[in-house]
Amino acid sequence: MKGGRPLSVGVIKQMHAALLRHESTTLAVDLLGREFSFPLLHGAYKTMPNNPLRKDGLIHEYCRPEHVASEMDRLIEAHARHEKEQVAAEVEAA
Repeated sequence: MKGGRPLSVGVIKQMHAALLRHESTTLAVDLLGREFSFPLLHGAYKTMPNNPLRKDGLIHEYCRPEHVASEMDRLIEAHARHEKEQVAAEVEAA
């Protein structure tokens, strides 16, 4: 998938753009519960919260948009460390 390149922000954003290249919008819900189409930004981090409503009525909170870049940097650092330590892929995935 990486084409021999090390995992990086650029690689992740390219994969995101490739996976969503045929999708221009996603379904969103506003604070009043109204559904609307929201434009997808190919190869970019999210700009709006995307916290799903669970069946029990509670909201499952994902990473806030303002923290995504730093969390992705942490993920890439952890992956590089795992590669150096030769951590098995299935262990890293867990």
